[in-house]
Amino acid sequence: MKLAGLLRDSGIRKAQGIKVTQVFELLLLLAFQGKNLYRYLDSKYQETAASKNIYYRFLNTSTYNWRRFLTLLSAKVISSFSRLTHPDRIKVFVLDDSVISRNRSKHVELLANLYDHADHRFIKGFTM
Repeated sequence: MKLAGLLRDSGIRKAQGIKVTQVFELLLLLAFQGKNLYRYLDSKYQETAASKNIYYRFLNTSTYNWRRFLTLLSAKVISSFSRLTHPDRIKVFVLDDSVISRNRSKHVELLANLYDHADHRFIKGFTM
């Protein structure tokens, strides 16, 4: 099953305009490049991107089942890696909720007040 099928099975659809896979792929690309949407749309690549409203509406639509999408995507990735390992090998799946502390920052995108389970206190920062 391809990415478009996973999005469709999760109820993530667009009625018109550019394809939902194009919107998702650009947002995923930004995460790996370490850029935010504003800077990308203000750069030399703005010709390849659509209007910023398309991306913000895509991210803010409450009817999309993101949890189902992440579950389907995780299962697909795990099954892909399972074929690469020996069947007798012990398989584990590690989830890390480590916090990157940014206590001195005030106006940073996606900065949140998070509970650090290791220190048992709230700090300003990001989750990995």
